[in-house]
Amino acid sequence: MESVTNFFSPPTPREIARQQQRDLRGVTRDLERDRQQLEKQEKQLEADIKKAAKSGNTALCKTLAKQLIRIRTQKQKSHSMSAQVSGISHRATAMASQSAMSNAIKGSTAAMKAGNKQVDLQKMQSAMMQFQQESMKMDMKEDIMNDTVDGLDEDDDEEESENVMNQVLDEIGISVGQAMPNAHKGKLPSTHVTLDEDDELLKRMTQLRNP
Repeated sequence: MESVTNFFSPPTPREIARQQQRDLRGVTRDLERDRQQLEKQEKQLEADIKKAAKSGNTALCKTLAKQLIRIRTQKQKSHSMSAQVSGISHRATAMASQSAMSNAIKGSTAAMKAGNKQVDLQKMQSAMMQFQQESMKMDMKEDIMNDTVDGLDEDDDEEESENVMNQVLDEIGISVGQAMPNAHKGKLPSTHVTLDEDDELLKRMTQLRNP
């Protein structure tokens, strides 16, 4: 009879915390796998950009540079999500410990125990809601970045595309002059990124490198 009663009883805060820990460990593993794939793609894109630059293929360099920006944006989001998951995991562990301690204290009344459990459950629900809200914010930031990068194609702004390419080449340690020794002069109007240029995309790239 007791087992049947326990089956239909609502989970305790400690049981909720354990389940949350299992779920969060799964999320962490998924994020780590995703980052490993993104890092492989990032290295491959950097190599492809160098190769395209040395062959003088400016158009391909620009396309690959935009792809690299998207990859780095996804990596930033993944790291932010991991930090949030870690924080929630620590809070869940603390809540489970508090629940175990309260149950071990002798002489506490049933009302006090019920109250503590209710508070712990509310904290857990609040933490999960905060996690979901932060996830939505990161999704919105990624959408803004994608819209900005896509705008380069829609507006056909060659100058901004070249600045993106030059920026990426500079980040991976190769100058445009070194990369394209045989390129025609007209292919690249600018060989250096203008640091003080009011360019929204470059500002976003700077933010990605310095979160």
